[in-house]
Order: sequence, then C-alpha cells, then structure tokens
Amino acid sequence: MKRNRHGFTLTELLVVIAIIAILAGLLLGATLLSQSKAKVARCKAALKGFSDAIDTYRFDWELAYPDFLSNLFPKYYGSAPGYVCPADWSKGKDGSVPDTVRGTDTKFMSGFQYPSTNDISSNHNRLRNKDIEVCSYLYQFCGANCGWASGTWREAMEKKRKEYGEKVPLIRCFWHGAQKKDGSGFESAARIINISVGTKAIYFSGFDWEAEM
Repeated sequence: MKRNRHGFTLTELLVVIAIIAILAGLLLGATLLSQSKAKVARCKAALKGFSDAIDTYRFDWELAYPDFLSNLFPKYYGSAPGYVCPADWSKGKDGSVPDTVRGTDTKFMSGFQYPSTNDISSNHNRLRNKDIEVCSYLYQFCGANCGWASGTWREAMEKKRKEYGEKVPLIRCFWHGAQKKDGSGFESAARIINISVGTKAIYFSGFDWEAEM
C-alpha cells in the first residue's frame, strides 16, 4: 500500500518562494508609488497655500511682493512645517535645491544655487524672517540680488513675465525630480513642480521651464 506524500519538494518550495518575492516586489512598488503621489499632492497644496498667502500680502502692502516666503510667517502663512517639502530628504536644510545626489556625497549642481535666494537662516539675509529656519522652495520673485541678471530676482522675473506671459513660475519645487548620478543636473523627464505667477496653475516641467513654454 502506497503512503501519502507529505511536505514540498525542493523545487516546489523554490517556486513558492519566488512567487512570494514577486508579490512582495509588486506590493512594495505600489506602496512607493502611493507614497510618491501623496508627497506630490502635499507639495502642490503647499505651493497653492503660499500663492494665496502672497496674494493676501500684496493686498495689504499695495501690491508689493514679500522679499522672501519666510516674510509670510506667521500672519499670512502660519505653518512652519509647510516650508519643508515632504519629498525633501534634507528637511529644508539644503535650501531650494539638493546639495548632493540623494544617498551619496556627490555634489549636485554646485554652480546653480545662489546663496542669497535660499530662504534659510544660514544665509543671514537681513530681508528674511529668521523665525523660519528651513525652506525647500525656490521663490522666484524674491528681493535678493539676482546672480544671472542685473537687479533683483523679482525684477528679472518681471522681464521674463513680459516675454513668456502669466505661466512664469512664482514658486518652484525641485525635490521630486530624478537626479543624474554624476550630479550634473536632473534627468530629462525631471518632475519639477511649479505654480505660475498669473494663472496660479500648477504644472510639471524640466529644470529649464522656458524651454517648455
């Protein structure tokens, strides 16, 4: 009389392990995608909140723009944690652009950042509100001197506005873009999040938003 076979053969066990690994990978991928989408949604909400706060500020100050986003705190934008993008692994300490390629010591776009534009306490700019110590966002209409044009950033962007219209970015977030491993820039499909100065539309672009107008 034959005995009933119990247990798995080695081959069957390996097949089960492989199936479990595939399912775990799919679940992890879905979880990461969901987390990424949630961070983008929170970032968009922050940009919209800053834009609305700037409108209120300008109403109170005869259409003048604040010199820095930090000047909106606390009267116009009361959330200090809101100054840090949820995708910013430096927690706002690097400023508007990552200092390094994520997870490495490779310098990232070292020639891009102009210290005067970074709304962080380390630049000791007298125009900013030092109650806000960290900030992830690039405010393009700030009162700092522009490193690539004469005058302030605000003056330079007003000229851009005449050239490109109301879709010129008011605020930009660089923390969702895929970085090149050599630190030279972002991948061509970088997901830089922008909110426009005129239409208040939120849209994605590469690093050079002008090229996509």
